[in-house]
Amino acid sequence: MRLNRWTSMFAVAALVALCMAAQPAQADAPGLLLVAHGAPMAAWNQPVIAAGERIASKVLATGQYKAVRTAMLEFAEPSVPAMVAELEAAGCDRIVVVPLFVAPSGHTAYDLPAVLGVYTSEEVKATLEKEHADIAQPKVPITITATMSGGDFLQEYAVGQVRKLSSDPPNEALVILAHGDEGHHAQVESMVKEVTTYCCGQVGIDHGDWAFVEMGQSFAVNAGAAITRALENKERVLVVGLYVSSSAKSVARNGKAMASGAKFMGIDVESIVDDEHVVFSEEGIVGDDAMLDWAVATALSALN
Repeated sequence: MRLNRWTSMFAVAALVALCMAAQPAQADAPGLLLVAHGAPMAAWNQPVIAAGERIASKVLATGQYKAVRTAMLEFAEPSVPAMVAELEAAGCDRIVVVPLFVAPSGHTAYDLPAVLGVYTSEEVKATLEKEHADIAQPKVPITITATMSGGDFLQEYAVGQVRKLSSDPPNEALVILAHGDEGHHAQVESMVKEVTTYCCGQVGIDHGDWAFVEMGQSFAVNAGAAITRALENKERVLVVGLYVSSSAKSVARNGKAMASGAKFMGIDVESIVDDEHVVFSEEGIVGDDAMLDWAVATALSALN
């Protein structure tokens, strides 16, 4: 009887082991890749890396992703191809890419897919070769999600920034700053106009404007003109930036430094930046908790 009992137990154990061996270790093991533009300055990249770590913690806690990595498209490490390779080495059978970009642009439409190895053209090949850019060679499917302009995240972020700066809405004007992209100008302008209108309606400001500013003299020509118009109508101007890691204040300081005291189209950049009636937001999007929630929600929705 004892022999038969042990024989039965071993038989059951062997059957269980056989069944377990027949099942894959993890039927669905997606990986998440967060991709930001990247910059030569560590001061720009570090907040992005820190945000990526926080997003990773939140995403992994859901149990729906096997691994999370953050990469830079240009100028900095870690690179996109290197992080694709790491996710594959971690056992990910699919990679979801969330671009940490404010709006669609040539970077998200062409550069990112090209570096990921899922899009190519003769023009793109020439550009990447000129920039000595590496191209990933993915062995698993890759899905790229929308940018931050999808949904209502940017509106809520911007109105939060406006409320932090506002003290007397009827006597204030609002100017929104953002990157522009010639290839997607209509789409980006529509997005910025929507954000500006939403903020004005929510806070009670009746003068809203926007300008596309990257750096240097474009601040004087574009932002300077918009802020000057606002000062002609209101006592106080609130300037909010829609930038991933930079802020409206840092963009303004850079514009002031690039202007070096010169006037552009009659606009004195230095006086605008130093005017006590012009208040600049000092936060980048990546430092906002709501951005983390947006990234997590975007990553999870891509699995549905």
